[in-house]
Amino acid sequence: MSLDSTRQPAPPISVAIVDDEPVVRMGLEGLLKRSPGFTCGGVYSDAESAIAGLPNRPPNVLLMDIQLPEISGLEITKMLKADDDPRVIPVVAVTAFAMKGDEQKIRSGGCDGYIAKPISRSEEHTSELQSPYVISY
Repeated sequence: MSLDSTRQPAPPISVAIVDDEPVVRMGLEGLLKRSPGFTCGGVYSDAESAIAGLPNRPPNVLLMDIQLPEISGLEITKMLKADDDPRVIPVVAVTAFAMKGDEQKIRSGGCDGYIAKPISRSEEHTSELQSPYVISY
């Protein structure tokens, strides 16, 4: 058995962030920078900028705050998934909703993954972004 030495490494997973809290955005961006195999594919501070920017620069995965002030993250997720574009962006909810049943409600609302806030500084959350249910190579 021989190994193919010409095989190229997988490109980094592009992850966009939608969150209205500057500290959360900076923390998530820092987590991506420290995590091999990931790159930040855009940062949006509100629903309007996300809705305008995501179609122009679609990431591989979208980290979506559920409690945005103007439009909820679940509404944005439904809008993104309602599009007939076959390149639907997998959405991972990043939320303070961490009560029993919240994860199921969020997944039923269209999200492909779930990360509860507060997010630790460790890289344990990157496994949710690599889940085969969220992204495939």
